[in-house]
Amino acid sequence: MPVPLDRSDPSSATIDLALIRKPARKPHPIGSLLLNPGGPGQPGSEFLRQLLASGTFPSALLDRFDVMSWDPRGTGDSAGIACLTVEDFTEPEPLPYPPTAAERSKVEAQAAAQRKRCFDSDGDVIPHVGTLATVEDLDAIRTAVGDDALTYVGFSYGTTIGLEYLSLHPDTSRAIVLDGVALPGTDPVTTTRAQMASFEDNLNRFLDACRTDRSCTFGGDDPHAALMAFLDRLATGVRIPASYSLPDPSGVRHTRTGTLGYTEAVNGIAAALYNVDTWSILRTGLVEATRSTDPDGHTLLMLRDLLVGRQVDGTWNHSVEANQAISCADQSERATSLFGDPARIRAWSKELPVFGAFGAAGLPGCYRWPAAIAPLAELTKHDLATAPAVVVVNSAHDPATPYANARVAHRLLPGSRLVTWEGDDHTSFAGGHACIDDAVVPYLIEGELPAAGLRCAAGGG
Repeated sequence: MPVPLDRSDPSSATIDLALIRKPARKPHPIGSLLLNPGGPGQPGSEFLRQLLASGTFPSALLDRFDVMSWDPRGTGDSAGIACLTVEDFTEPEPLPYPPTAAERSKVEAQAAAQRKRCFDSDGDVIPHVGTLATVEDLDAIRTAVGDDALTYVGFSYGTTIGLEYLSLHPDTSRAIVLDGVALPGTDPVTTTRAQMASFEDNLNRFLDACRTDRSCTFGGDDPHAALMAFLDRLATGVRIPASYSLPDPSGVRHTRTGTLGYTEAVNGIAAALYNVDTWSILRTGLVEATRSTDPDGHTLLMLRDLLVGRQVDGTWNHSVEANQAISCADQSERATSLFGDPARIRAWSKELPVFGAFGAAGLPGCYRWPAAIAPLAELTKHDLATAPAVVVVNSAHDPATPYANARVAHRLLPGSRLVTWEGDDHTSFAGGHACIDDAVVPYLIEGELPAAGLRCAAGGG
């Protein structure tokens, strides 16, 4: 579907948005149900294929809607930004704040080269991938499929798209579900601090569960101390073997040769915290990596690689580049240092021993990026005063989108209902949780809001 590259100039060059649709199974569908997986930077086409293959998508929605998604501009096959090389993805990652001037200079040079390469190859697209342009693309999709009003589920950053759509197009909003709320236009330092605290809390819940679970063999009586000892060792510059291979759908194995250092380990831990089902994989990875003889970091490196876009065929999906471009298109703040404020890094490290330095490094981000042409502003009640009643869903212990975000969205949106998943997952709708799906599906089909204050317990359906 062609759309203007520069949304402020409809006569500008166009780009093609990649869309995907699974037609409704029953005749006379209600319309189209649009889904966005978040990121920012995640393409929707592959997301929808995986979601439908999982078998957890509610059957009633497949009956009544043409279920659709799209690759937002700058992602996937929608003028996707793809400027990093395999070496960029696989070379050892530096510490959050390299300890010597020489190391910092090396990282600066590498970042400058990557930045130049990205603007040389995708500089015409990068300024125009912000959320406000994507919102207008979404409305154009709604019009193209013939829907008078939008039915939409946004996950994670997809809720930012949904909130901005509600602000700009309240009259064409039919039913909007926001699962795992990411608030638009908030201060990046404050937002990152809250997110890192949420990851730290989730990690502590994982370690507490490990300590009391006899099947968990990591760390003995004190998994917290064992993890910190492991990370402290890696923070000195130690790297451990971590090569692995994974089969693609045809059975061909693709080898990844690499080692595990501090930054890859923290990234791998974070990746496993997105879903409680991957906690067992994290346990295995930590046991392997902390063996007294022949430690092996391949499981943690695999988790890290999946987080930053490695696919089963050994290629990389370039969501990292899209994430940075969209984030920098959405915020006006620009860092004055690639590495951030050392004092902030030290302070956050004391408060959040695992994720503090990791989150504080480089803030507020977008170092030496050009000014954003359409940054987001923080939404107010006035911006959303005419929005229809929507459903907000959030996990109580979501590591990536803190539950406090959902409370804010609930207060801003008149007549909205907040549904709480009493779990540790990042997003929960269409994940096989009957209580959540039973609250959301009638709303999407009939406009029936769930009960006020509904809380759904993990393990309770």
